Amino acid sequence: MAETILTTNTPPSATIVHINIKQECPVQFVTVYNDRAELTRLLRYHFDNEGTYDLVLQGLSPCIDLTSFRVSGGTGKACTILEVSYQKRYEDPSTSLSDTTPLDQLQTQLEIVQADIDEHAQELDRLKKQRTWLDGRASKLMNQEGPLSTSDLETMEQFLNFYHKMLSKIDKETTQEQRQLKELNSRCDALTAKINEHGSQAMINRRIEQREVSITIHVASSKTDVALEVSYLISNCSWSASYDIRVDSGEGRQPKTQLTYYGIIINKSQENWSDTQFSLSTATPSLGGSAPKLATLKVNNRQYHGVPQRFMSSAAQSDIFDLPLGIDSGIKIEYKPVKKTSDTQGIISKTHLKTVRHETHITNTKTHEVAVYIYDQLPLSSDEKIKVNLIQPDLRRKDNNPHNTITLKDTNNLEWKCILPSRGECRLLFEYSVEWPYDKQVEFQEEL
Repeated sequence: MAETILTTNTPPSATIVHINIKQECPVQFVTVYNDRAELTRLLRYHFDNEGTYDLVLQGLSPCIDLTSFRVSGGTGKACTILEVSYQKRYEDPSTSLSDTTPLDQLQTQLEIVQADIDEHAQELDRLKKQRTWLDGRASKLMNQEGPLSTSDLETMEQFLNFYHKMLSKIDKETTQEQRQLKELNSRCDALTAKINEHGSQAMINRRIEQREVSITIHVASSKTDVALEVSYLISNCSWSASYDIRVDSGEGRQPKTQLTYYGIIINKSQENWSDTQFSLSTATPSLGGSAPKLATLKVNNRQYHGVPQRFMSSAAQSDIFDLPLGIDSGIKIEYKPVKKTSDTQGIISKTHLKTVRHETHITNTKTHEVAVYIYDQLPLSSDEKIKVNLIQPDLRRKDNNPHNTITLKDTNNLEWKCILPSRGECRLLFEYSVEWPYDKQVEFQEEL
């Protein structure tokens, strides 16, 4: 009987190297923006043996945007960057169980106060029972029938004196117990509030968040020195410009104006930037963000209906998709106020006529040519009695200007393609009218 043995090559596990980014990766360059900063650090490490290594960067500031990490460098074929990943790890603080924390002291004080409250509450309950017993004896004495003898009157007088004396004592002790109980309850509330304060802080400190970035590299040869550049964005940083203008207008001299300008840098990111090259930038870095998709604006007779569920369609592997890079501050778009007019037409069969007109002004402030696409909604009629007329622009007119083309898309939205030269501008006029029967009401709905 033949036996077949299958063997598989198991890749060797990566060697983990822990690196403190603040101590072992000096800052090379800092670019400060209006609301954040970009740091570039240099990571140098000597590898004695070849193989796969996980460089775990520790000591990261909580203000770092972990998704903005970028790693570059290496020494050609001798070092290959395989993967860059980040994770958040939580660990319990290493505190001794014998140490008494302020929270433990507050808990002990609260237990003592709570015991005093229970004791005074029991004393109030006993005083209440004594008063109930005295009231019962007095009621029984008052409900006696028949003539009263001299001894009975003396006994009643003695009981009334005793009853008055005991009631005075009980009322005095009850007032005292209630006052002490009120003070104890106030102390209990104050201690509870402090415990809740310390408790929420303790919950935060109970598990310390550790941010780590792992860089997986493969070193192809032994005795290799690797230098990697690590850059990332960090918040709680900003800068602002400051100007100092002084005019010297002494007698017999021409007035002199001295202008001094400098930047004020604010760093609250828990990062040390000493002995570092700086650059102040007016750019606005964008992380994500995309322009909204323009839906088809349909006009129809008003009716009650349910709201359907919306979803995003899937994209195949070979499909073309947009990659938004955020807002471009170099393109200035001014959307003029919309002008709307309403009128009634007809004598026998009256109709409503609504005209909408607005203008879009686009300016290219860049030093090079750009292509700008502008989209506008033209209502699409869903009823034959509702008529939509496009007044401007006139799609029937053939415009041979290749720098400004207009297309009516399948979604009934207008698309302007404007090629603007440096410092160029253009104005786009858009006007349409909607006409519907006088006895009807219309509504506008967006459908993706």
